[in-house]
Amino acid sequence: MISDFSGIIFDYIFLFDKPVMYVKQGLDLRPYDADDLGDGDELWQFKTLRKTGIELKEELFNSIEDVIKNASDSGELKKAREEAKSTAWQFQGEAGKRVVDFMAGLTEKNG
Repeated sequence: MISDFSGIIFDYIFLFDKPVMYVKQGLDLRPYDADDLGDGDELWQFKTLRKTGIELKEELFNSIEDVIKNASDSGELKKAREEAKSTAWQFQGEAGKRVVDFMAGLTEKNG
């Protein structure tokens, strides 16, 4: 996948276990109520993207076929994708039950 920054990148990485190439760009965090976080480079999403993907730069254009093949064959990128997935998708298959348990606990606590 080749993309600018988008949450779909992580869906792609986690569901298909394939690498991504991304274009680094400035991201305006104001619409996300996150402008107090600085430039965003240290947010989990961006740190993870740097570990799991390849930044697409103009100097790579002439060898894009090799870049894509190397990314697909990279054990390091595969391991980084696995680590990101285990961090982001904790408690797989339990979301509904956990939400109900949490809400029931609030109801009991608050009477």
